[in-house]
Amino acid sequence: MTSGWSGGRNLQLSAMALAVAFVVLYGYWWHSIEGPWAPIGQPRYVQLAELVPIVAGIVAFYGVLPRVDWIDCQSPRCLRAYDTLGAVTVLFGCAMLPIAVRWLWARSTFYTLFLGEFSRLNNPEELSEVAPYSVFIGYGGNILLMLSLTCLSIAILGRTLGPIGGIIAFIAFITAQGYGVVTLFPGRGASHLTLTATDAAVLGLVVPLCLAAYYATAAGTRPAIGIWSAKAL
Repeated sequence: MTSGWSGGRNLQLSAMALAVAFVVLYGYWWHSIEGPWAPIGQPRYVQLAELVPIVAGIVAFYGVLPRVDWIDCQSPRCLRAYDTLGAVTVLFGCAMLPIAVRWLWARSTFYTLFLGEFSRLNNPEELSEVAPYSVFIGYGGNILLMLSLTCLSIAILGRTLGPIGGIIAFIAFITAQGYGVVTLFPGRGASHLTLTATDAAVLGLVVPLCLAAYYATAAGTRPAIGIWSAKAL
């Protein structure tokens, strides 16, 4: 068994989750879903560009969370910092996926193989107008917010159920946006497709607080109320 921080962690799972998400986004990021989280006639579309990285991030958390406590107990180093750095990697790695895909689209026309014949995205000259970078930065902001709340959920519920809290947070978020309770962050209407200064300020507050909770609970090893986690270190 591998010793050190990587021992007891399935980093291959995390890497695979991000790789699969990147491939799916490259070919299908523009597809969207509507559902009961918004009133009929006023849909809050969920783009694959935000949904896929969030799901991938939740799966990736299961890869970076500690699973074999005796390995951590034998380490001469404080592994909380390493665990938090792993969480930061998941957060920003997933948030950057839509932006990285958009950058690749600007480098080659290979992406047109995945498009319908009459899609405006087929024309590279219109790409900056139809799919500006600002929209992908907005997707990145939503992803960063949801995965930060996943960190908080892990700190509260523990390592087993904590990541699932990210899905619950996302459903609550899009429902609140869909019914007009939350007007922050991109997703509700064509007038709010990218991050605003207020959105960025919220992220600047939420992300460090959630990571601090993640660090304080040793990546969910000592959760606030979780009862399904392994014995605390």
